[in-house]
Amino acid sequence: MNTPDSPKTAGFLDCPACGLPAEIVDRFTFEGSPHPVEHAKIMCLAGHWYTPPLDYVLTVKRAQDGRERAQRQRTRGAGVTQPPERGATDG
Repeated sequence: MNTPDSPKTAGFLDCPACGLPAEIVDRFTFEGSPHPVEHAKIMCLAGHWYTPPLDYVLTVKRAQDGRERAQRQRTRGAGVTQPPERGATDG
């Protein structure tokens, strides 16, 4: 079952090296102490790849989504409007 935090629905995140879009391409578990730790392989468009813990990937994704939402709200709330089109009767 996919939850909002599952890699299948995590979407894109920024590559830590270059900032290009990156996505989760694989997941696996490393045995750890005191318990196993789930990791994700992320790869960006430039070919950089990393295998951080999945919890870290999801935390970064939530932070990036929050920044994007805040930017959209600021843009919407700034009263950005298009000037009215000039009609045929305007001089």
